[in-house]
Amino acid sequence: MDTIDGLISVLLNTTARIDERDDAGIDLGKYDDDRALNALLTIVLDPNVEPFINDACGESIARIWIKRNYFNLGTGEQGRNKLYVCCDAMLSAEI
Repeated sequence: MDTIDGLISVLLNTTARIDERDDAGIDLGKYDDDRALNALLTIVLDPNVEPFINDACGESIARIWIKRNYFNLGTGEQGRNKLYVCCDAMLSAEI
């Protein structure tokens, strides 16, 4: 198990302490890795997650998207379509 897998394991473990899950969510933002991104997306899409864990994961998603230049997709309809394609691809990938 590598570092990313370990962090994902803590983040997705609902019996782990909240501060540990929050720290794992923050730390995953340091990695430009599909496994990390998919785990973070899983958390933000879960309506039962503690709000501050959700916030940390959202910030980490933004960090990864910035690294991938997902915010430079163009303008108007073309940019929105590219963003939807990126989101769909990430959400359909397996963790």
